[in-house]
Order: sequence, then C-alpha cells, then structure tokens
Amino acid sequence: MRVLLLIIIFTCSFGFNKSFYKETDNSYLDQTILEASIKHNVPKKLIKAILKHESNLTLNSINKKTKDYGIAQINIRNIKSYKLNKNKLLTNLKYSVDKGVFIMAYFKNRYENELGDKWIAKYNCGTREGCENWKSSKIYMAKISNNMRDL
Repeated sequence: MRVLLLIIIFTCSFGFNKSFYKETDNSYLDQTILEASIKHNVPKKLIKAILKHESNLTLNSINKKTKDYGIAQINIRNIKSYKLNKNKLLTNLKYSVDKGVFIMAYFKNRYENELGDKWIAKYNCGTREGCENWKSSKIYMAKISNNMRDL
C-alpha cells in the first residue's frame, strides 16, 4: 500500500513539474502546436512565439495578477465566456494549446482584414477599440517578432 501511495505521489508531482514535457518531449509540444495550427488556421511558428512569450512554454503557468492560465495564458474572462476547464488548461497540453489557438484564431478572423498583423496584439490586449496601438501592444508585437526570429 505504501509503495502504491509513493508511486501515485511521485507520478502526480512529476506530472505537474512546470518544465517536464518541455525538457523531455519537445516533439510532443511541436506536434500539438502543429495540430492546432492546422485545425484553426494560425501559423505554427506564430503560435509557438506567442506561447513562448505568454508562459515560456510552461503548461501550468498562472499569472495571479492578471488571472491568466495555462501555456497560452488564457484570461479568466475568456475561461468563463467559453466555459473552459481551468484545471485542464493547467494540466492537459493538447487542451491548453488548442483553446489558446482557438482564441488566437478568433482574433485573427475578426481583425486581420482590418488591422493586418496587429490582430496579434488583440490576443494580448483584447477587444478594446484601438488597444492594438497602445505602447504596451507595440512592445508585445516586438517581443513576438523577436521570438519568431529566434525559433
């Protein structure tokens, strides 16, 4: 019984290690991003650049200040409006990536014709009119651009 309990504790602890999948199975992350890219028609390199900026590719990332969750740092407002499972955003890589890219695709589809690449800033600043032109949005875009170049 004690051995079983130790195995369960070890498995749970290891499974929630912030960088476990990143260090041991980067190909799984890349495959997950590719699948979401195809499903939602968002470029895979852009997805990875955004995820790198948002969470440093850390699945169980939580920003307590902004209440953003998971590898894609999905805001609590989106979690509620899309009825997303907060725990799965923090523990299930496919779910977390897919839901983040789903939201990216929403902004891409809604704003790309009007704003061009500035739709990417909307993923960060939301639907507020003109927020893509804020200084913070320009900094965000520059960081995403740098991440894309570094990938």
